[in-house]
Order: sequence, then C-alpha cells, then structure tokens
Amino acid sequence: MKSRSTRTNRRRTPRPASVLVAVLVCLAIATTLVTSSVRTALNARRAMHTQHQLRQTELLLAAGIQRASRQFQVATNYTGETWELPSLVIPNIDSAQVKIEITPTAENSSRSISVTARLSTGPHTAIQRSYIFTVDSQ
Repeated sequence: MKSRSTRTNRRRTPRPASVLVAVLVCLAIATTLVTSSVRTALNARRAMHTQHQLRQTELLLAAGIQRASRQFQVATNYTGETWELPSLVIPNIDSAQVKIEITPTAENSSRSISVTARLSTGPHTAIQRSYIFTVDSQ
C-alpha cells in the first residue's frame, strides 16, 4: 500500500514546467495590456497636440479677418498684407503666416477679401485654414 500513496502524491504536485508556462502566459498578457495602454496614450497625446494646433490656426484666422475688416474700413485702397510670425511667438510651432488678399469682384461695387492662416510644425506638417468674404466698397 505504500507504493500507491506515493503515486497519488506525485500526481498532486505540480510540475515545474507547467508553472513556468503559466507564468510566461501571464507575462505575455501583461505585456500586451501595457503595450496597448501606451499606444492609446500616445495616440491621445498626438490628437490633443493636433487639436491645439488647429485651434491656434483658427485664432490666427480670426485675427486676420478682424485686421482685414478694420484696414479696409480705414483705407479703401488697402490691398492686403502678409504676416510672418517668428517661431518663438507660439510654442512648438516652426512658423506661422497670415495672408490677406483683397480683389475686386465681377461687379466693381464690392471687394472679395481672402484670409489664409497657415501653421507649420515641421518640414512636412502644416495646418491651413481660409475664409473668403465680400464687402461693399463705399
């Protein structure tokens, strides 16, 4: 009977290889979860950065529209201008430009005002927004 109890004890003790496999599976799952979390965080950070740049571009466009309206009211011979903002004015931006163009429309009683704002964050990355409106020339 002693031999029988020894066999029963052997079956109940876990084998070291099965424990190692279980630990490796747990590590693989944990690594996958951490990698997924880091990837999600990086994507969220990129999206937030892009939204910030888009907002900055929209604010520049609004400033350009206000400037064009005021300058046209003050001087009817105003034909437009281009602003170049230095890179230190807006953090994390390489360059910024606002371009205002005023052209006569088909009927000469009004003028078309085109305002374009462009923000560059690198050699291949830029965000641009434009707005065109018509005003009566008095």
